[in-house]
Amino acid sequence: MHGTATTGEVGIVLLMSAALVMVFAPLTMYLFRKET
Repeated sequence: MHGTATTGEVGIVLLMSAALVMVFAPLTMYLFRKET
């Protein structure tokens, strides 16, 4: 890997990370609550 990350690339990574958290956090909490 070489070069620098642009602001757009960093923004895309942050948005994708937020999307993953928004999808999997409620799912995890639902499954954990159901199990206990």
